[in-house]
Amino acid sequence: MASACLAGVKCRYDGTLKSDSAILGLFSKGMITPFCPELFGEMGIPRKRVQIVNGDGNDVINNSARVIDEDGLDKTVQMVTGAEKTASLCETISPEIIFMKSKSPSCGIKGVIGVTSALLLRKGFKLQEVEA
Repeated sequence: MASACLAGVKCRYDGTLKSDSAILGLFSKGMITPFCPELFGEMGIPRKRVQIVNGDGNDVINNSARVIDEDGLDKTVQMVTGAEKTASLCETISPEIIFMKSKSPSCGIKGVIGVTSALLLRKGFKLQEVEA
């Protein structure tokens, strides 16, 4: 499984993608299932850029931090919903590894951990961050 933007899907907040050639290759061979937590949370394309305020993805899941868009609107419910739907899909597919887009409030791992990454790690999934 991989963040959909890495697999060539134009689903980033600004309607673009950040594809990765290795992920694209695996996707073209049917070896990758793409997902986008922000779309699973019905945030749409395009959408306002969001950031985690007062913590990281773990804090959002613990309800001690919020996800706020650039207009100041709270998008925490949508981000948590997207993370939960992604986790459900992962539980169904049982992937060996999940490739996550770097620097994302949903999928990031290094630095500030994203909401979806935090939930997937709690559930025991192996994640690998991809710089793209």
